Amino acid sequence: LAGDFRDFDPSQLLAMPAGRLSGTWRLDGHFADAAGGRLRAEVALASSRLRGLALAGEAAATIALDAGRARRVSAVDIRLDWGASTIAATGALGQADDMLRIVLSSRQAGELLDNIAGQLDVRADLRGTLRAPSIQASVEARRMKVAARGMRADIPAAAIEVSSERPRSGFAHVKARLDEVALMRIGEDAVLRLGRVTADVAG
Repeated sequence: LAGDFRDFDPSQLLAMPAGRLSGTWRLDGHFADAAGGRLRAEVALASSRLRGLALAGEAAATIALDAGRARRVSAVDIRLDWGASTIAATGALGQADDMLRIVLSSRQAGELLDNIAGQLDVRADLRGTLRAPSIQASVEARRMKVAARGMRADIPAAAIEVSSERPRSGFAHVKARLDEVALMRIGEDAVLRLGRVTADVAG
């Protein structure tokens, strides 16, 4: 099966930003007894927008089904250009020795997140089963400005590491380092300089 789509708004079906997606799709594979089987899905985007930003690229994955539900995804290959950001994902997830790596690099984080400006590099490695993967993630931030509740924090550099063997339980280990943090009330000149801030939290 193959086809195309034009001006599709994903927010009509999913809890995500509004957009207008256009491109082509292809679906190959077979179904087996008891709703098992294997499908290869491919999507190519062009002349699309999401959250008001230009979006283009390709995404593909092979999906193994069992009892009508996805059991494993493999041969994942996603490469997207979204505004001033790039998103990539490669690998597999569903078996004990699988790993799916997701990488996001943004020169303008404010395009993706409200009340934030700066540059972000995010890498997340997911391992194990689809429904309960372990997660190891790292965030590198530069020239960040974060505004909330009438306050603004200027953070020249930050590094955050998150790991969780049981993410569905809510347990995670977080280590963070924020350099030369400066706090100020928006509209005022006074600045509170905190220097380096570190945290190591598990729970």
